[in-house]
Amino acid sequence: MRRFLYITPYFPPQKKVGALRPLKFVRHLPEYGWEPVILCDLRLNDAIDQNLEEAVPQNIKIIRNYGLFARYAEWRYRRDNFSSTDEAHRDTRRISEPHRKKIGKMLRQNLGIPDFSKATINPELVTLGRHSLDIRHGCRVGRKRLRRGDIEAIMVNADPFAALLVGRRLSLEFNLPLILDLRDPWAPCDIRRKLRPLPQLRLVDRLERRAMESATKVILNTQETVGAYRKQYSDLPADRFTLIRNFCDPDLIANGSFPEHNRFTMLYLGSFRRFSEGKQIVHALAELKRRGFNSSHFRLLITGNIISKTQALTHKLG
Repeated sequence: MRRFLYITPYFPPQKKVGALRPLKFVRHLPEYGWEPVILCDLRLNDAIDQNLEEAVPQNIKIIRNYGLFARYAEWRYRRDNFSSTDEAHRDTRRISEPHRKKIGKMLRQNLGIPDFSKATINPELVTLGRHSLDIRHGCRVGRKRLRRGDIEAIMVNADPFAALLVGRRLSLEFNLPLILDLRDPWAPCDIRRKLRPLPQLRLVDRLERRAMESATKVILNTQETVGAYRKQYSDLPADRFTLIRNFCDPDLIANGSFPEHNRFTMLYLGSFRRFSEGKQIVHALAELKRRGFNSSHFRLLITGNIISKTQALTHKLG
């Protein structure tokens, strides 16, 4: 079995949508002769689902030490191990935070001090966000594993886009092929480009170009995004950018328990969030209501969360 280092900050037991694509890859890549060595992260207060962790093949090597505090977060996760009485809540838990953090939150609330961590600011003002703090640590841990000499390639699951820089640096140091799997576009994203001040815009373009030039292959998940990247990097070989769509792994949903679908159900796999607010879907449902349909005829089932802006829209449209 040939091995590759799979740098994927999001990975089970994290419930993030970004953890699902790498989960599906590692479940099926061994069939093609490739064994991933996972370098992933875990953070305090992460939403977790033990069912997802149990879906990872047991023989897969996992190094949960990509982030600075991943080992501590994993220790708290293992310490808070699920008991049989928690069975009904296995997919709704979070890794516990230290009491000092909880006390700090309580004091802020009682004293009326705003929590600036939840302030609505333009995230494009900080190019790599908090994940920039993990770059040096991720490189150090990845370097230690690569020195064993049994890794033939490096693959990166992004975002967080800071992981692209980790993968690039390691691939250059160890002269290994670099495969980048982008779940979302970074530099060519029309929505986000409009929000970037000129210095951030130039920095993102420069950082991504370095990653694209170093990559042997860049995997994208829609044909439209493939076209955007081939246009953005027209000086690079077009076949460097390829397509692997998101897909449904039947084994991951076969045991789900949901109410009987006795009416038309629109299933949305994921969350309504920033840049994917679900406005079009909500307006479509409002139009159906205007035409005389109601909740006895159809419903929308969302597997993730709904941001307050979308909730407000649903109430406004009735």
